[in-house]
Amino acid sequence: SSSRRPYKWDWKEKGAPLNTPLTEDKFGLLPSTGRIPVPALPGTPMFNHGNYIVPLGHVIQWLGEQAEAVGPGYAPSEVLYNDEGSVKDIAT
Repeated sequence: SSSRRPYKWDWKEKGAPLNTPLTEDKFGLLPSTGRIPVPALPGTPMFNHGNYIVPLGHVIQWLGEQAEAVGPGYAPSEVLYNDEGSVKDIAT
């Protein structure tokens, strides 16, 4: 058995800016002749029951506040690059 505790999703208690629950899903294909409805079935990525509508900027700001509240972590000391120039890793 694992000694790790399950993660507690306490975003509501921490004031996450998720205030507008999604009430209806409508998807469709948009050809030049009009709209063709596409069902949002449970288990598919388009099914959003229980999710919220929120501006991404609000979520990013809130996540930044959460990170600042935790305090300083490990500052990067060096950026490590792949041979083609893309970022491979960060050294701490």
